[in-house]
Amino acid sequence: AVVNAAFVLSGLHGVRIYGGGVVSTVEQCYGAEDGFTAKPMFGPLKKFTPPSVFIKTDCSDISIEGITLSSNFRGIVIRNSEDIRIDSVKIFTNCINADGLNMMNARRVSAKNCFIHSQDDCVAVFTSCDSILYLGDGGCPDPVPVSEDIEISHCTLVTACRPFCIGGHATGATDPHDSVRRIFVHDCDLINYRYYDVPDIPRVKKWSGFMRILSQSEQLISDIRFINIRCRKRVDYEGQPIHIEVRGSQNASYTEHGGYRIENVLFENVSFQAKTDIDLPSALYSTADGADSDRCIDGVVFCNVTFGDEPMTGGEDFLEISGNVKNITVI
Repeated sequence: AVVNAAFVLSGLHGVRIYGGGVVSTVEQCYGAEDGFTAKPMFGPLKKFTPPSVFIKTDCSDISIEGITLSSNFRGIVIRNSEDIRIDSVKIFTNCINADGLNMMNARRVSAKNCFIHSQDDCVAVFTSCDSILYLGDGGCPDPVPVSEDIEISHCTLVTACRPFCIGGHATGATDPHDSVRRIFVHDCDLINYRYYDVPDIPRVKKWSGFMRILSQSEQLISDIRFINIRCRKRVDYEGQPIHIEVRGSQNASYTEHGGYRIENVLFENVSFQAKTDIDLPSALYSTADGADSDRCIDGVVFCNVTFGDEPMTGGEDFLEISGNVKNITVI
Protein backbone atom coordinates (compact mmCIF):
# COMPACT_ATOMS: atom_id res chain seq x y z
CA ALA A 1 0.00 0.00 0.00
CA VAL A 2 0.96 3.64 -0.49
CA VAL A 3 -0.52 5.97 2.11
CA ASN A 4 -0.47 9.60 0.96
CA ALA A 5 -0.60 11.06 4.45
CA ALA A 6 1.39 11.55 7.63
CA PHE A 7 1.09 9.91 11.05
CA VAL A 8 0.88 12.38 13.95
CA LEU A 9 0.95 10.83 17.44
CA SER A 10 0.20 12.79 20.60
CA GLY A 11 -0.35 11.36 24.08
CA LEU A 12 -0.35 7.78 22.80
CA HIS A 13 1.18 4.67 24.35
CA GLY A 14 1.71 1.19 22.94
CA VAL A 15 1.48 2.00 19.21
CA ARG A 16 2.99 -0.14 16.44
CA ILE A 17 3.33 1.14 12.87
CA TYR A 18 4.60 -1.64 10.65
CA GLY A 19 4.45 -3.38 7.29
CA GLY A 20 6.04 -3.30 3.86
CA GLY A 21 4.18 -0.29 2.46
CA VAL A 22 5.04 3.35 1.77
CA VAL A 23 4.03 6.50 3.62
CA SER A 24 4.37 9.33 1.10
CA THR A 25 4.13 13.12 1.19
CA VAL A 26 6.28 13.47 -1.92
CA GLU A 27 3.47 14.94 -4.01
CA GLN A 28 3.86 18.10 -1.91
CA CYS A 29 7.55 18.53 -2.78
CA TYR A 30 8.96 21.50 -4.58
CA GLY A 31 9.24 20.57 -8.23
CA ALA A 32 6.76 17.69 -8.20
CA GLU A 33 4.51 19.38 -10.75
CA ASP A 34 7.33 19.80 -13.29
CA GLY A 35 8.99 16.44 -12.74
CA PHE A 36 11.67 17.74 -10.36
CA THR A 37 13.58 19.50 -13.12
CA ALA A 38 13.82 22.90 -11.39
CA LYS A 39 16.58 24.03 -9.03
CA PRO A 40 16.07 22.63 -5.50
CA MET A 41 14.76 25.09 -2.95
CA PHE A 42 15.04 25.48 0.80
CA GLY A 43 12.11 24.32 2.89
CA PRO A 44 8.89 22.40 2.41
CA LEU A 45 6.44 23.51 -0.25
CA LYS A 46 3.58 24.02 2.19
CA LYS A 47 4.19 25.91 5.40
CA PHE A 48 2.78 23.26 7.70
CA THR A 49 3.84 20.06 5.97
CA PRO A 50 4.39 17.59 8.84
CA PRO A 51 7.08 14.94 9.09
CA SER A 52 5.98 11.58 7.73
CA VAL A 53 5.84 10.27 11.30
CA PHE A 54 5.55 12.95 14.01
CA ILE A 55 5.70 11.54 17.55
CA LYS A 56 4.69 14.83 18.98
CA THR A 57 3.98 14.95 22.71
CA ASP A 58 3.97 12.60 25.71
CA CYS A 59 4.16 9.33 23.78
CA SER A 60 5.81 6.09 24.91
CA ASP A 61 6.25 2.49 23.81
CA ILE A 62 6.12 3.26 20.08
CA SER A 63 7.44 0.84 17.42
CA ILE A 64 8.02 1.66 13.76
CA GLU A 65 9.04 -1.34 11.67
CA GLY A 66 9.64 -2.16 8.03
CA ILE A 67 7.89 0.76 6.34
CA THR A 68 9.31 3.15 3.74
CA LEU A 69 8.92 6.91 4.21
CA SER A 70 9.03 9.10 1.12
CA SER A 71 8.98 12.52 2.72
CA ASN A 72 8.61 16.04 1.43
CA PHE A 73 9.94 17.31 4.74
CA ARG A 74 11.41 15.24 7.60
CA GLY A 75 11.08 11.51 7.96
CA ILE A 76 10.57 10.81 11.68
CA VAL A 77 10.45 13.53 14.36
CA ILE A 78 10.34 12.51 18.05
CA ARG A 79 9.61 15.19 20.64
CA ASN A 80 8.95 15.01 24.39
CA SER A 81 8.52 11.23 24.18
CA GLU A 82 10.29 8.06 25.28
CA ASP A 83 10.79 4.35 24.63
CA ILE A 84 10.75 4.51 20.82
CA ARG A 85 11.95 1.59 18.66
CA ILE A 86 12.71 1.96 14.95
CA ASP A 87 13.72 -1.14 12.99
CA SER A 88 14.35 -1.79 9.29
CA VAL A 89 12.80 1.50 8.15
CA LYS A 90 13.78 3.26 4.91
CA ILE A 91 13.61 7.06 4.93
CA PHE A 92 13.95 9.37 1.93
CA THR A 93 13.67 13.14 2.47
CA ASN A 94 13.48 15.63 -0.33
CA CYS A 95 13.78 19.33 0.58
CA ILE A 96 17.11 20.80 1.59
CA ASN A 97 16.38 21.26 5.32
CA ALA A 98 14.81 17.83 5.72
CA ASP A 99 16.33 15.56 8.38
CA GLY A 100 15.81 11.82 8.34
CA LEU A 101 15.45 11.07 12.07
CA ASN A 102 15.10 14.17 14.26
CA MET A 103 14.89 13.88 18.06
CA MET A 104 14.17 16.63 20.60
CA ASN A 105 13.74 15.88 24.30
CA ALA A 106 13.67 12.20 23.42
CA ARG A 107 14.62 9.41 25.80
CA ARG A 108 15.41 5.75 25.25
CA VAL A 109 15.31 5.63 21.47
CA SER A 110 16.80 2.89 19.31
CA ALA A 111 17.12 2.82 15.52
CA LYS A 112 18.65 -0.24 13.87
CA ASN A 113 18.93 -1.80 10.43
CA CYS A 114 17.69 1.42 8.79
CA PHE A 115 18.52 3.11 5.49
CA ILE A 116 18.25 6.92 5.57
CA HIS A 117 18.79 9.10 2.48
CA SER A 118 18.34 12.72 3.56
CA GLN A 119 19.02 16.18 2.21
CA ASP A 120 19.93 17.53 5.66
CA ASP A 121 21.07 15.66 8.78
CA CYS A 122 20.34 11.93 8.67
CA VAL A 123 20.19 11.86 12.49
CA ALA A 124 19.80 15.01 14.63
CA VAL A 125 19.47 15.23 18.43
CA PHE A 126 18.40 18.53 20.06
CA THR A 127 16.78 19.76 23.27
CA SER A 128 14.54 22.52 21.95
CA CYS A 129 12.70 23.58 18.84
CA ASP A 130 14.82 24.47 15.86
CA SER A 131 13.96 27.00 13.16
CA ILE A 132 10.77 25.14 12.18
CA LEU A 133 8.27 26.88 14.44
CA TYR A 134 5.41 24.40 14.17
CA LEU A 135 7.65 21.64 15.55
CA GLY A 136 7.49 23.33 18.95
CA ASP A 137 6.27 22.15 22.33
CA GLY A 138 2.58 22.85 21.80
CA GLY A 139 0.50 20.56 23.98
CA CYS A 140 3.38 19.62 26.29
CA PRO A 141 2.82 21.35 29.65
CA ASP A 142 6.30 20.81 31.09
CA PRO A 143 8.92 19.78 28.50
CA VAL A 144 12.09 18.27 29.98
CA PRO A 145 15.09 19.64 28.03
CA VAL A 146 17.00 16.35 28.02
CA SER A 147 17.73 13.90 25.19
CA GLU A 148 19.38 10.73 26.43
CA ASP A 149 19.98 7.00 25.98
CA ILE A 150 19.82 6.92 22.18
CA GLU A 151 21.34 4.07 20.16
CA ILE A 152 21.82 4.04 16.38
CA SER A 153 23.19 0.76 15.03
CA HIS A 154 23.68 -1.19 11.80
CA CYS A 155 22.34 1.66 9.67
CA THR A 156 23.38 3.11 6.32
CA LEU A 157 23.16 6.91 6.23
CA VAL A 158 23.43 8.84 2.96
CA THR A 159 23.25 12.64 2.93
CA ALA A 160 24.03 15.88 1.15
CA CYS A 161 24.75 17.44 4.54
CA ARG A 162 25.71 15.55 7.73
CA PRO A 163 24.97 11.98 8.77
CA PHE A 164 24.99 13.10 12.44
CA CYS A 165 24.31 16.40 14.21
CA ILE A 166 24.28 16.12 18.01
CA GLY A 167 23.26 19.27 19.86
CA GLY A 168 22.94 22.76 18.41
CA HIS A 169 19.45 23.81 19.51
CA ALA A 170 18.78 24.40 23.22
CA THR A 171 16.68 26.55 25.54
CA GLY A 172 19.46 28.56 27.18
CA ALA A 173 18.61 27.31 30.68
CA THR A 174 21.49 27.13 33.17
CA ASP A 175 19.97 25.61 36.32
CA PRO A 176 20.17 22.92 35.15
CA HIS A 177 21.68 23.12 31.69
CA ASP A 178 19.93 21.42 28.80
CA SER A 179 21.54 18.03 28.36
CA VAL A 180 22.24 15.65 25.49
CA ARG A 181 23.87 12.53 26.89
CA ARG A 182 24.57 8.85 26.40
CA ILE A 183 24.39 8.67 22.61
CA PHE A 184 25.80 5.41 21.21
CA VAL A 185 26.36 5.00 17.46
CA HIS A 186 27.93 1.80 16.24
CA ASP A 187 28.37 -0.42 13.19
CA CYS A 188 27.14 2.15 10.68
CA ASP A 189 28.06 3.20 7.14
CA LEU A 190 28.09 6.95 6.42
CA ILE A 191 28.08 8.31 2.87
CA ASN A 192 28.33 12.01 1.99
CA TYR A 193 27.67 13.57 -1.38
CA ARG A 194 26.64 17.04 -2.54
CA TYR A 195 23.98 18.17 -4.98
CA TYR A 196 23.53 21.81 -3.91
CA ASP A 197 25.97 24.71 -3.71
CA VAL A 198 27.47 25.86 -0.42
CA PRO A 199 28.84 29.44 -0.28
CA ASP A 200 32.59 29.67 -0.67
CA ILE A 201 33.05 30.58 3.00
CA PRO A 202 35.36 28.32 5.05
CA ARG A 203 33.22 28.50 8.20
CA VAL A 204 30.10 27.46 6.29
CA LYS A 205 31.88 24.58 4.59
CA LYS A 206 32.95 23.26 7.97
CA TRP A 207 29.32 22.86 8.99
CA SER A 208 29.06 19.87 6.68
CA GLY A 209 30.90 16.64 7.18
CA PHE A 210 30.26 13.29 8.80
CA MET A 211 29.85 13.76 12.56
CA ARG A 212 29.12 17.09 14.24
CA ILE A 213 28.76 17.65 17.99
CA LEU A 214 27.74 21.24 18.70
CA SER A 215 26.96 23.05 21.96
CA GLN A 216 24.94 26.27 21.76
CA SER A 217 22.57 28.08 24.15
CA GLU A 218 24.15 26.71 27.35
CA GLN A 219 23.84 23.07 26.27
CA LEU A 220 25.80 20.31 28.04
CA ILE A 221 26.69 17.38 25.79
CA SER A 222 28.31 14.30 27.34
CA ASP A 223 29.06 10.61 26.89
CA ILE A 224 28.94 10.31 23.11
CA ARG A 225 30.36 7.19 21.44
CA PHE A 226 30.99 6.39 17.77
CA ILE A 227 32.33 2.83 17.36
CA ASN A 228 32.90 0.79 14.19
CA ILE A 229 31.99 3.51 11.69
CA ARG A 230 32.87 3.41 8.00
CA CYS A 231 32.81 6.71 6.09
CA ARG A 232 32.87 7.43 2.36
CA LYS A 233 32.30 10.59 0.34
CA ARG A 234 32.12 11.85 -3.18
CA VAL A 235 35.51 13.18 -4.26
CA ASP A 236 34.39 16.83 -4.54
CA TYR A 237 32.47 16.89 -1.27
CA GLU A 238 33.98 19.40 1.16
CA GLY A 239 33.58 19.20 4.92
CA GLN A 240 35.25 18.09 8.11
CA PRO A 241 35.25 14.40 8.98
CA ILE A 242 34.62 15.19 12.66
CA HIS A 243 33.48 18.60 13.92
CA ILE A 244 33.20 19.26 17.67
CA GLU A 245 32.46 22.83 18.74
CA VAL A 246 31.30 24.95 21.66
CA ARG A 247 30.17 28.19 20.05
CA GLY A 248 30.21 31.62 21.58
CA SER A 249 27.40 34.11 21.16
CA GLN A 250 29.32 35.90 18.43
CA ASN A 251 29.13 32.94 16.05
CA ALA A 252 26.04 31.02 17.22
CA SER A 253 23.64 30.05 14.45
CA TYR A 254 19.90 30.65 14.06
CA THR A 255 18.50 32.30 17.20
CA GLU A 256 20.90 30.48 19.54
CA HIS A 257 23.52 32.03 21.80
CA GLY A 258 26.71 30.81 23.45
CA GLY A 259 27.19 27.16 24.30
CA TYR A 260 28.45 25.53 27.49
CA ARG A 261 30.36 22.25 27.42
CA ILE A 262 31.10 19.01 25.55
CA GLU A 263 32.74 16.16 27.47
CA ASN A 264 33.55 12.45 27.32
CA VAL A 265 33.48 11.71 23.60
CA LEU A 266 34.89 8.56 21.98
CA PHE A 267 35.63 7.71 18.35
CA GLU A 268 36.84 4.12 18.06
CA ASN A 269 37.51 2.09 14.91
CA VAL A 270 36.40 4.88 12.58
CA SER A 271 37.66 4.73 9.00
CA PHE A 272 37.60 7.40 6.30
CA GLN A 273 38.77 7.41 2.73
CA ALA A 274 42.39 8.19 1.93
CA LYS A 275 43.95 11.37 3.29
CA THR A 276 44.00 12.95 -0.17
CA ASP A 277 40.20 12.77 -0.32
CA ILE A 278 39.69 14.73 2.91
CA ASP A 279 39.48 18.47 2.20
CA LEU A 280 39.52 19.68 5.81
CA PRO A 281 40.94 18.13 8.99
CA SER A 282 38.76 17.06 11.87
CA ALA A 283 38.38 19.98 14.26
CA LEU A 284 37.75 20.78 17.92
CA TYR A 285 36.83 24.43 18.46
CA SER A 286 35.76 26.34 21.53
CA THR A 287 34.85 30.01 21.28
CA ALA A 288 32.66 29.90 24.41
CA ASP A 289 31.74 33.15 26.12
CA GLY A 290 33.83 34.36 29.05
CA ALA A 291 36.82 32.83 30.80
CA ASP A 292 34.91 30.13 32.69
CA SER A 293 37.03 26.96 32.57
CA ASP A 294 33.87 24.84 32.53
CA ARG A 295 32.95 26.27 29.14
CA CYS A 296 35.09 23.99 27.05
CA ILE A 297 35.61 20.72 25.25
CA ASP A 298 37.00 18.24 27.77
CA GLY A 299 37.88 14.62 27.12
CA VAL A 300 37.85 13.39 23.51
CA VAL A 301 39.49 10.07 22.56
CA PHE A 302 40.35 9.07 18.99
CA CYS A 303 41.18 5.35 18.98
CA ASN A 304 42.11 3.69 15.69
CA VAL A 305 40.77 6.49 13.50
CA THR A 306 42.20 6.02 10.01
CA PHE A 307 42.26 7.83 6.67
CA GLY A 308 42.93 5.18 4.08
CA ASP A 309 46.02 3.42 5.39
CA GLU A 310 47.10 6.38 7.53
CA PRO A 311 46.20 6.54 11.23
CA MET A 312 45.26 9.85 12.82
CA THR A 313 48.38 9.45 14.96
CA GLY A 314 50.43 9.94 11.80
CA GLY A 315 50.45 13.73 11.90
CA GLU A 316 48.82 17.01 12.84
CA ASP A 317 47.23 17.34 9.39
CA PHE A 318 44.30 15.26 10.59
CA LEU A 319 43.27 17.40 13.59
CA GLU A 320 42.81 21.12 14.21
CA ILE A 321 42.36 22.38 17.80
CA SER A 322 41.46 25.91 18.88
CA GLY A 323 40.31 27.55 22.12
CA ASN A 324 39.57 25.98 25.51
CA VAL A 325 40.06 22.34 24.55
CA LYS A 326 41.70 19.84 26.91
CA ASN A 327 42.34 16.16 27.55
CA ILE A 328 42.49 15.09 23.91
CA THR A 329 43.90 11.60 23.28
CA VAL A 330 44.85 10.10 19.90
CA ILE A 331 45.86 6.44 19.97
